[in-house]
Amino acid sequence: MSAYKDQERGTWYCQFRYTDYQGKTHRTTKRGFRTKKDAVKYEQDFRARAGKSGCLTMGALCDAYLEDKHINAKTSTYIAVKKIINRHIRPAFSNLAVSEIRKADIRDWKNMLLQSKTGSGKAYSPNTLHAITAQLSALFNYAVKYYDLPSNPVRAVGTIGKRTSRQAFWTEQQFRQFIGAIDDYPLVKLAFNLLFYSGMRAGELIALTASDFDFSKGTISISKTAARGTNTITSPKTSYSIREIAIPPALMEDVQYYISHLLEPPERVLDMTWMKLEWNMKKYAQKAGLEPIHVHDLRHSHASYLIHHGVPITTISRRLGHANANITLSVYSHMYVESENDVAQILNETYKKE
Repeated sequence: MSAYKDQERGTWYCQFRYTDYQGKTHRTTKRGFRTKKDAVKYEQDFRARAGKSGCLTMGALCDAYLEDKHINAKTSTYIAVKKIINRHIRPAFSNLAVSEIRKADIRDWKNMLLQSKTGSGKAYSPNTLHAITAQLSALFNYAVKYYDLPSNPVRAVGTIGKRTSRQAFWTEQQFRQFIGAIDDYPLVKLAFNLLFYSGMRAGELIALTASDFDFSKGTISISKTAARGTNTITSPKTSYSIREIAIPPALMEDVQYYISHLLEPPERVLDMTWMKLEWNMKKYAQKAGLEPIHVHDLRHSHASYLIHHGVPITTISRRLGHANANITLSVYSHMYVESENDVAQILNETYKKE
């Protein structure tokens, strides 16, 4: 091992040569380690990523990619990516050199995915298939950018499946039917009312503290979110997600009443998890005789409600925490198409008066 003491700085550094997967020899130096052990470990880890005989293995690439994601991506994104990589990519490619994975290997892997089943015995959905193959493509792009891989073979082969946006939603009448079925848990009813009448994301709801509610103004401040899976508090999805949302005064009164009657208010007002929300959503939808939708679909329901009540798209965009109105239109444009009949009816009323 090539670890040395930097006498001027009082720290350690490592300096060594390595051969990349193309057979080229490089010399690298890394400084600033607190101990010799840290410098030695860095070199060991670096060489491990290069793989045997100077070949970067897919396993080592996955390790480097996930380490990067863990630092630079949101926790929820990191968890989702790690799950796909460990379940679908490592088993097939982990011991292969990245430069030796051919288009035919990827084709065979894709065909295997098309024939695979989920734990419940169902075929993978087009959305899932697209997410898995797109993740393999992202890994190769990472190798192109940081490890000098000449090209991404997935681009030549293509991904499978199709990314589609699922936007189920309830009308206000259906939501009232759902809420009416919740007669035993005030917290659950309050949580779903806030989701429907504010349009906030479930993670934003779970992260709310008492100080986020301004009872005098009737607004909620959104500045954080709870990560799915871990329930840990993180920054919101984007900087545009930091916003204030006005909610119905009667609903704000319900929140204030709930908080004031807690013997010991928890750190988070809605002391719930993603799993608990989804479980209650399904339970009370079935009790109300409704086709269950996902918790996130209440956000779509809120957007649909505002669109059909003529709220300007710019206002809806700010309320949902989108970067601009174009994003909102791209997600909900089909709802405006569905509103054409309503517009025709409104115009018809004027036409008949002429």
